[in-house]
Amino acid sequence: MLPGGSIRTEGIDFGLNYRLETKDFGIVNLFANANLLFSYQVKLGSGTPWLSYKGQYTDSQAVAAPQGMIPDYNVTAGITWSIFNFDYTVIGHYIPGVTDLGDLHPSVGADSNDFTRNGKSFTVPSYYKVDMQLAYNVRSDSGKKWYDGTRIAVGVNNVTDNLPLLIASSSEDNTDKGTYDIIGRFVYFEVAKKF
Repeated sequence: MLPGGSIRTEGIDFGLNYRLETKDFGIVNLFANANLLFSYQVKLGSGTPWLSYKGQYTDSQAVAAPQGMIPDYNVTAGITWSIFNFDYTVIGHYIPGVTDLGDLHPSVGADSNDFTRNGKSFTVPSYYKVDMQLAYNVRSDSGKKWYDGTRIAVGVNNVTDNLPLLIASSSEDNTDKGTYDIIGRFVYFEVAKKF
């Protein structure tokens, strides 16, 4: 951005957490977080107009003042079921599709997009991934043994093995490594101890 450049944005963050304790079936915890974007505008310098970046992907090789991935909203939701010292968690992440204008972006003003074959804007589809984890919490009856507070877990990130999406104008291997899971399905084991 030039001197006098600035960003203004409006939106709402939502959070929900509901805990249900049952007598025979353990504890169920439902949770969700979301961000709803009303506007995301960038002014390149004094005397220049405000430009909208909402619902778009912008990259430094194509656009002035690139902002990366700015979806209209995003949602993360999940559930944890705790019973018999076990915790089973499932978390889903969802990002709606965005438009990659490339050098059709108003900050550039080209007549044709050099990053697509047909010269038009590129549509990046929506993306989701699901993570799961099963953990066992070691607890003695007295709660005073050396092994109390130990947690053993196995998990899988990106269970559905969704690949990162193609973005025509991206200089990061034609994707957005900060938004999408570039590793793919990943299995891990974890041992943790609270002191």
